[in-house]
Amino acid sequence: MKTEKGVALVVYKKKRGKKRFLILKRDKNWEGWEIPKGHLEDEDYIKTVKQELREEAGIQEDKIDNIEDLRKTLYGHIPTKKVKN
Repeated sequence: MKTEKGVALVVYKKKRGKKRFLILKRDKNWEGWEIPKGHLEDEDYIKTVKQELREEAGIQEDKIDNIEDLRKTLYGHIPTKKVKN
């Protein structure tokens, strides 16, 4: 069985002390709502996150405050680490 790696993003912006989450409305290949996601590029999770935000939501790298790495696998939890741009 082939395994594919990818990213799924939970994106939010704080506004007036409350978090506003990014949900994308799809209408290209199917209709519905989803969070940004994509296939892993060059085994680099941070690069992939930035690329998917740009491609799927039009969010440029200079608008990203931080990225929290919350990877999990089927076999257990990989410790969380914060990554600065």
